[in-house]
Amino acid sequence: MISPDPSGPYFKTHKEETLNRVHKTVVAVGTSVPELATAIIAKIRGHDEVSLGTVLGSNIFNGLFIIAVAAVTILSLSR
Repeated sequence: MISPDPSGPYFKTHKEETLNRVHKTVVAVGTSVPELATAIIAKIRGHDEVSLGTVLGSNIFNGLFIIAVAAVTILSLSR
């Protein structure tokens, strides 16, 4: 069996891995900040139900969306 070339497209350098982690962190923070701001402002204004609905709704949606994307990805890779 021939081992893959370490300089090939399947191996990332340390710099690429670090940048990949930074990009994922920025996206995660960027998508969470609006929900957090909505929840904090609603709590300050006394609308507790809005903050609770925002947090629960976003967590449920994000969980179901990630499961769906993972399922589609696994199915497409298995073909």
